[in-house]
Amino acid sequence: MDKLTDKQEELNESSQTITEESLEGQTDTETSVEMGDSGVEQLATDLDDEYETEEEQGRPYLLIALSGVAVILLVTMGLLFYRYYPLNSKIAGTWTGEAVGAEYKIENNKDNSTFTMLNANGTNGMDMVFKSKLTKEAANEYFVTDTKVFIQLNYEKLGAETVQSFVENEDMFTVVLDDKKTMLLAYTKAGVEYSFGDKDLDTLFKYVLRDFKWSKMGGDTLNLRNDLFASGGISFKREK
Repeated sequence: MDKLTDKQEELNESSQTITEESLEGQTDTETSVEMGDSGVEQLATDLDDEYETEEEQGRPYLLIALSGVAVILLVTMGLLFYRYYPLNSKIAGTWTGEAVGAEYKIENNKDNSTFTMLNANGTNGMDMVFKSKLTKEAANEYFVTDTKVFIQLNYEKLGAETVQSFVENEDMFTVVLDDKKTMLLAYTKAGVEYSFGDKDLDTLFKYVLRDFKWSKMGGDTLNLRNDLFASGGISFKREK
């Protein structure tokens, strides 16, 4: 009987030992799992911090690169715009040309354009003057509007009597200026019809800028496409 009791106590002690060891193992496992979760969270945090640091460090270089590209695009667009857009400033100034023994002069100032046929019809002291407004047409091409035509007479070269003979022809001309040195007469509607028929004076002038040079902010040659003054038009050179 005593032996059975002793045996039972030994079994109970063994069970208690096994239970305690199991509980300790479970505790160690839970602690390991908790430590493992904490390590993963810390690693993720470290990676996020490292990524944010690298992103912050790389952002200024990206902004600089994008700014550089934007500047290059703006400069390129500006140069192309100036190269091809028909700005009036590109043909500003005085231009001279010759054709079929006649001399011509163009004076452009902002949107005002004056075309002069010097010594018209071979008459020394008599110039035919066309005054117009410049308009932009296409790449370095210009048209004009509101064209009016005049005769400019030099008293000294023609003589007062000859000058007065134009004044007397009131159906053809009206006096615009007379300073006793030079007289400027405007063609009347009847005068324009008599001299040019039903032709639209604006269509007489179409300019094309050639030989574009950046250093001169324009070109060396201005072509007038007009067969009325000269077959094939007239080429003008910019006065320096």
